[in-house]
Amino acid sequence: MKNKKESSLNVILDILNASPSNIDVFKKMIIRFLKHDRFSLVKNGDYFLLSFSTLNDLIIFVSSFDALTLDFSNLKKGLIIPSCDNSFIDLIFKAKDKKLSNIDDVLADNDLNNFYYLFEDRDVQSLKMIHSFIINNSSPFLASIYSYAHKNTISYNVNSFIKDNKFDVEYFYNRLFLYKLLNRYFEDLGEEYD
Repeated sequence: MKNKKESSLNVILDILNASPSNIDVFKKMIIRFLKHDRFSLVKNGDYFLLSFSTLNDLIIFVSSFDALTLDFSNLKKGLIIPSCDNSFIDLIFKAKDKKLSNIDDVLADNDLNNFYYLFEDRDVQSLKMIHSFIINNSSPFLASIYSYAHKNTISYNVNSFIKDNKFDVEYFYNRLFLYKLLNRYFEDLGEEYD
């Protein structure tokens, strides 16, 4: 559904005393778990952004996070975020120490309206197509039946959203976040949705 180069799976990390030598040690530890070095770790303000190109790499990182925090004591906490936007990155302060949280775990309902900017250039109908894509297990065919639209139109809207927001909807928790956000957005607009 998506072009691998258009988006990535992202984790924001809080690392104490992040000297270049410490970061090199941390990178080597990640490579030990992933068995390759196809990821990026870059400094973003006071934090580090770790980006993976495949869901499998993110799953391996998530499952090895506890071991990483034991082996690398400078790793304070992490947060899986849908895109590298500062609005998502700023939520790292809500994550618990020594834990890797998902954005869904740290977001309160009243935080959701801070992300309406994702929908600025989209009409309600195209957002409903994205919503139907999510609730139909990411199937353009099923979403087209559900929303009475052609499957290519569904695919175009989803791919356009991914491209504009660098937001990977193939990852379940990103879809869950987007589903909740769309539901809240439709409620605020007074629009009906299923």
